[in-house]
This record gives sequence, structure tokens and C-alpha cells, in this order.
Amino acid sequence: MASIGGLQGPKALLDSVLSAVTRGDVHTLRELKVAFLSINENVEKCTDSSGNTIAHLALSKDPSTLSFVVEEYGADINAPNLLGRTPLHEAVRSNLSACCKYLLEQKADQTVSSTTLSTPFHTAASCGSVECLELLVQYSDDKKSKVNEADKNKCTALHKCAYDGDIRVSKWLLKNGATVDAKDVHDTTPLLVAVKMGREDIVDLLLESGADVNQKDSHNNRAVHYCASRCLPKILKRLVQSGASVAVQNEEFNNPLHLAAIHQRGDSNEWENLVVDLVRFGCDLKQENASSKVPEAYVGRALKHLFTHDEVRRRQESDALKQKGLTEKKKSEADTRAELIAEKKAQLAAKEQRIKEEEERRHREAEDRHRAEEDARTRVEEILEAKRLEEEEARRAKAKAAKGK
Repeated sequence: MASIGGLQGPKALLDSVLSAVTRGDVHTLRELKVAFLSINENVEKCTDSSGNTIAHLALSKDPSTLSFVVEEYGADINAPNLLGRTPLHEAVRSNLSACCKYLLEQKADQTVSSTTLSTPFHTAASCGSVECLELLVQYSDDKKSKVNEADKNKCTALHKCAYDGDIRVSKWLLKNGATVDAKDVHDTTPLLVAVKMGREDIVDLLLESGADVNQKDSHNNRAVHYCASRCLPKILKRLVQSGASVAVQNEEFNNPLHLAAIHQRGDSNEWENLVVDLVRFGCDLKQENASSKVPEAYVGRALKHLFTHDEVRRRQESDALKQKGLTEKKKSEADTRAELIAEKKAQLAAKEQRIKEEEERRHREAEDRHRAEEDARTRVEEILEAKRLEEEEARRAKAKAAKGK
């Protein structure tokens, strides 16, 4: 075949097409079209090492190459690559909204799941592609169903955002009707996922959106259990403030204090604070689990004092003293600041008074100089006038004398 670069064999032809698609070279694709389509299997065989078809490789900000290979080459818009991702998956991953819109106009399948069980909607949510999310909803039959679309494990986009997604997308999902307490196959809600992952920002958002703080998964673990096992004292406090109970047990009859002890971090102040908070919030110190063990049975002697109400009281008293000391310190600092401010104001007032007095002195001196100059000028004028009169009198006398002669 006489074409780009001369006569080309089957592999060279496929390589040329792949290269042209990747470059967005529609002119070359147009020249190769007849030879390429002369073999029916070429469209299916023309893939790169990752299994990407010419439809995958044609994706860019400008959809012209994509539309050409779909309409002129017959590229399959629903063909998956080795990761199970269709061109629509890849378009939303890179937030290529123009290509996303074109594929949706061509009726691309929105229900295909990748090897990670993500539909294009889930992928867009995980990648923060809000513009593509809006397009996917726009081209769906039921907006609410699309927003709550679940994968084979019943995970929704909100679950995936709680795992490692963008809070901006989570807000968008909730605003557009995402079910805040949706459950996957393990009865795990987005809040449980967010707590597991230590996502304080997502936890706050879900709590503000009305998430059930006492929801349990299929193993009867609640959010407070995950706080205990992962040492998340800040999130624990947020949950308790939102109504979470720590007087709960999972399927092995472990309460949060059991899990904190089992996953102990003896060299961590955070862990110690977590244990004390769990006791303070009402965890039963003497509750036995399925192994007939109380929480303190899982820690060494050096840490057992943490699992007592006495320790809670001691720390509360210590905290109260610290707080009192901080309050007194703040008051002392405030008093010192007030004194400094008063002193500065006094200094400023004194400076302003000195400036005022100096200006008044200069004004008086200027007036005195002006008066002295006026007096001197008047005296000179008087002297000159007297001299003029004297000279005038002398001239008259001289004239009179001359006339008498």
C-alpha cells in the first residue's frame, strides 16, 4: 500500500494509526483509513500495551480526533482497556468534559465497571471531575439514582469520596441528593469509611449533613470502634458531641475501650488521651468481651492506671489546674498588655503635648520676630521722614537767604 512512509505491513499500519491517533493527526488518519478498514479485525486489534483502543488514545481537550475515529473508523466507545476502563472512564479521569459530552451523546454505556468496580460516575467522583459529574447526571434518566449509583459491592460515589476523594465532590454529591447513610454489602456507611480513613473534613461534612453517628456495620462495629482501633481522639470527640454512644459492643463483644487496649500505642500521648476520653465518655471498664477479658487485660502493668476512673479524675483536676493557670496567665498577659497600651497612650499624649507646645513656642517667636521687624521698619521710616523734613527745611532756609541778598 502506498501511504505514509511508503508501503506498510499489517503491524506497521497499526503502529502508524496508533501514532497518528495519539498525536491527534486527523490528516494522516484520513489517508490511512481505507487500508486500515480493509481488514475487519484492525479496529479491535489496534491497541497499545495497556489495552487502550484508538478511542481511548484519541481523548484530549479537543474531541475532534475522538469523533473522527468513532465516526470514520468505527471505534468502539464501550471497549475496556486492561484495567476495565472504557473511553468514558478515561475521559472523566482527566476531566475532559468535551470528550465526555461527545461520548454521552453517542450513548456510551455509563454502567460499565472497571476492575476496581468503579463506573464512570464513581471514577469522576474519585478524581474530582465535577464538570463531568454534572454531564453524567444530565445524560442519565434519573438524577437521584445516578448520584446514588452503586457498584457490585453497593458502594456509592459518596463511599469512594469518603475513602480518598475530594471534599468538594462530597459536597456536590450531598447537595445533589446523595444518601448520607447509604450502606455497602458490609453495611458500611460513608461516615464509617471516613472515620476508618481518618478523614476529619469528610467526617465533619457528613455529621453536618445528618449522618447517623451510631450506625453499625455487618460486624457491629460503629464509628467509635474505629476511632478506638485507629487512635483518633479528635474524631471521637466530634462523634460524641454529635450524639455517639461509647457504651456499645461489636460482634466479639468488644467495646471501644477493648479495641483501644488491643491496638495500644504505649508511647503515644494521643493514645493515652483517647483511653481517658473513652472512660470519661462512659465506656464500661469492667465489661467482658467474647474472650471473657476486660479492657485493661490487654495492657501491661505500666498502663493499667489509665483504665481507671481515678485517672480520669486526676487528669480532669490536672486539666482544671492547667486551665486555671492558663486563665490566670491570659489575665496577667491581658493586664500587662493593658498597662503597656496605657503607657504607650500616655507617652503618645505627652509627645503630642510637647509637639503642641513646641509649635506654640515657634508661633510666638515668629510673631515676636514679625513685630520686631515691623517696629524696626517703622523707626527707619520715621528717621528717614525726619531727615527729609530737615533737608526740606534747610533748602527753604537757604532759598530764603539767597532771596534776601
